[in-house]
Amino acid sequence: MFEFCDNVTIKCYENSYAHEYAKTNGINYSLIFDEREFGDINNDGKVDVNDVTHLQRYIAGFTDESGAPIIPDSDLGYADITDEGTIDSRDVTALQMILTNK
Repeated sequence: MFEFCDNVTIKCYENSYAHEYAKTNGINYSLIFDEREFGDINNDGKVDVNDVTHLQRYIAGFTDESGAPIIPDSDLGYADITDEGTIDSRDVTALQMILTNK
């Protein structure tokens, strides 16, 4: 189904059929975790300005000690605030708007 799609990310639950399908076929996936709040990008249990900063650093290309992106692929679903399938400045603006309205 996704054979000719270059930029697809499947949002799925861990160990679900969709998760296994994505792993087996080399398709990007983002795991859904019910207990974690959407926008909690740094996974500290709350959505705040630190998540905005973490997202900005990711977009700027910051990496962790091993050279991997600071937001792992499995967490990108929490960072895609606009739900467009990409992580960019629009997500930063959307997250800032969410925080402004809290």
